[in-house]
Formats: sequence, structure tokens, C-alpha cells
Amino acid sequence: MKSGIDPYLKNVFDPNASELANALARVVYLESLIGQSDIEKQLTEDNAALVSQVQTLQNKMRFQEGKYNAQCLITEQKQETNNRLISKAQESEKIISRQKRELEQLGALLVKKI
Repeated sequence: MKSGIDPYLKNVFDPNASELANALARVVYLESLIGQSDIEKQLTEDNAALVSQVQTLQNKMRFQEGKYNAQCLITEQKQETNNRLISKAQESEKIISRQKRELEQLGALLVKKI
């Protein structure tokens, strides 16, 4: 009678051993395969869990990277705005100083004319 495990059992045959010894050797061999299958199944499940964790962490990392990039952009824009405001304030200060001098000159001219 042939079965799906016959190819595996051909490896476990000793022509000098009794039929019972060969049968026991096959049982031990099959038990080791079952154990390996269980280990393989567990490793496959563990691997799938690890893959899921890695994907989750990659997604979180992408999200954090996006937040970081957005924060960098906001900081950069904030700095540019501050620089523009400082520049405008300095220009306004120059204009005010110039107008103040002009007013003083005009005031001096008025005093002379009076």
C-alpha cells in the first residue's frame, strides 16, 4: 500500500534489521518530521508576527518622519517670517529716524523764519 509519505520512508530502511526494527525506525523518523513540522509551523507563525510588527513600526516611522518634516517646514517658515518682520522693523526704524531728522530740520527752519 502506497501513501504520500512513502518517499520519506525509503530513507529509513535497514536491510539487515528486522521488520519490527525498521517499523520502529520509521515511526521515530516520522515523529521527528512531525516535530520539525511543529517547529516550522511555530517559526512561520513567529515570522508572520515579526513581519507584522516590522510593518507596523515602518508605518509608525513613516508617520513620525512626516510629522518631523512638517515640523521642520513650520520652523523654517516661522524663521523666515521672523526674519522678514525684523527686516521690516529695521526699515521702519530707519524711516522713522530719517523723518525725525527731517522734522527737526523743518522745525529749525520754522524757528529761523519766525
